Amino acid sequence: MEAQIVTLENPMSHCTAAVVIDVCRAFTTTAFAFTAGAAAVIMTDTVEHALRLKAAHNGSLVMGEVGGQRVPGFDLWNSPSEIHKLDLSGKTIIQRTSSGTQGMVLYQDKVPLLAGSFVIAEATLKFLEATYPKTLALVATGVRDGVGGIEDVALAEYMCERLSGRRVSPNSYLEKASSWVGSAYGQDNETDRILQSDLALCLDIDRFNFALLVEQVNNQLILKAVNPDGSPADIK
Repeated sequence: MEAQIVTLENPMSHCTAAVVIDVCRAFTTTAFAFTAGAAAVIMTDTVEHALRLKAAHNGSLVMGEVGGQRVPGFDLWNSPSEIHKLDLSGKTIIQRTSSGTQGMVLYQDKVPLLAGSFVIAEATLKFLEATYPKTLALVATGVRDGVGGIEDVALAEYMCERLSGRRVSPNSYLEKASSWVGSAYGQDNETDRILQSDLALCLDIDRFNFALLVEQVNNQLILKAVNPDGSPADIK
């Protein structure tokens, strides 16, 4: 398997598969949404499309952010520490974020297409080892103009090492990722407290034993929780 670390600004056009990584916080939040009972997550790249999808899916909720900030009209923020306290049983979640869902739209033609975060790292690696795509992009979505996204790069580096057959410890990669500071930090004390709580959850490696796989249905990018063998995950 040829695995390459790329960014949204420097895509790997020839890859057959991709893991779109957004550690802090999109795809950590998504994983927590599934454990809170969500049935599916539909991803999009704009606020306007997210709200149109909500109108088209009765009872659905919109989750996400713009520039790390809460969005008027969205039901849920992009916060795992807020999401995991909720009961989302049977809900369809519409997700729009500034990095993670942008990468999903950019790489939507790749198969398999997975969401990446530390909380589902091992299950994602096992899925890739089982499917063994020929060429794989590990997309560190938080990097802009060569800066930022250190937490996404850390996971991409860890996954690259593991996919090369090296049984490396995740500790140094988690330490690297721990320097993340959300773009909403400094807004107020309560927001800062939530972001610190979010970071702790984002670094809780292998908390869940499922991967997040994209299915395209009616031109919509739908995330489903799956076992490493690709079967539907039974989340309780």
